Amino acid sequence: MSALIPIPGLLLESTPQDLDERMQDSGIDYAVVVSNPRFAPIDWILEICSQYPRMIPAVSVPSGTARPGYELARWHRLGAKLLKINGAMDGEGADSPRYRALLNS
Repeated sequence: MSALIPIPGLLLESTPQDLDERMQDSGIDYAVVVSNPRFAPIDWILEICSQYPRMIPAVSVPSGTARPGYELARWHRLGAKLLKINGAMDGEGADSPRYRALLNS
């Protein structure tokens, strides 16, 4: 596996195909593509990654999600490979009950 290098803004300013081509040009085997509720919705990321197998989808369950365990299981069935926990963005500590529930679901 090649080292991952940041490619700032590429996916937001270009197409997934552009990212895939730049990865190929740079010798990058895989890239983790992380969802963001405001800029890169989870279902959109999962759809893109299903079309580009070298892109690994990571989801972040937004606080306030009505049924987080159900949604996480659904996203996993749709191809999610990683769960991103972001305490700073969510305003929670890494040991929060919500995060524990997600990890146990």
